[in-house]
Amino acid sequence: MRIKSMLAVSAFFLSVLMSVFVQAAVCDLSVAENDSGRAPEIFEQCVREAYNGNRVAQHSVGYMYQYGIGVQRNYIAAINWYRVDAAKGGPASQYNLGYLYYFGYGVPRNFTEAMKWYRMAADQGLALAQEMVGLMYEAGQGVQQSFADAAMWYRKSAEQGNSLAQASLGSCYQYGRGVPQDYAAAAKWYRKAAEQGHEGAQAGLGYLYETRL
Repeated sequence: MRIKSMLAVSAFFLSVLMSVFVQAAVCDLSVAENDSGRAPEIFEQCVREAYNGNRVAQHSVGYMYQYGIGVQRNYIAAINWYRVDAAKGGPASQYNLGYLYYFGYGVPRNFTEAMKWYRMAADQGLALAQEMVGLMYEAGQGVQQSFADAAMWYRKSAEQGNSLAQASLGSCYQYGRGVPQDYAAAAKWYRKAAEQGHEGAQAGLGYLYETRL
């Protein structure tokens, strides 16, 4: 009797687990991006799950609207769905909101708003957002220009392996922007980016070896 009861409980939890996997698999961005025939069906499923409070689906619906996957491209709808997830702390949605405001897709270009959302994602450790926060501090976009803050954010992103941030941090050290000028440190970060194929870092590293090191 005990064995039968255990088997029944195991079967119950297995059925629940399988239902979760099936539900997650239906709203699958990777499938939608690579199978245009199924994309509209997947979009509709994502919308249903998004309205039921599924945060992954809420971000996915925003993404599908942004890039026109399974539905006509609609930046305003993308922003609205991203906001739903971003308000709950979703870093990917926060980053994408920053992107849309930075480049002015669906909304007037607004560096202050872009920085707000990028910073939220960056504070959660998203490397792409950290690199953008660094770039905006360096350029003085949406914030007061600060090379020291730019270098700090580039470093956070670079330490996670982001080649763009590594190249930018190398440039900071090469020219002494926000950090003491240090050609060896510049070469170190240029090399990390260069090894990932960053052409600007490869050129910068070559220049340092020819003229400074």
